Amino acid sequence: MLLSSLLWVFLAVSFSGSGVAQKVTQDQSDVSSQVGQSVTLNCRYETNW
Repeated sequence: MLLSSLLWVFLAVSFSGSGVAQKVTQDQSDVSSQVGQSVTLNCRYETNW
């Protein structure tokens, strides 16, 4: 859950002020891992002009 929250913060900061409608959806609701393990987040990115 922490990883998805960090992803949303990053995207909000990166794309704030943009006039294009954008949406990122994470396919999994939660991802579990051990400290130091790498994880892969499968996301869909949509842009509407």
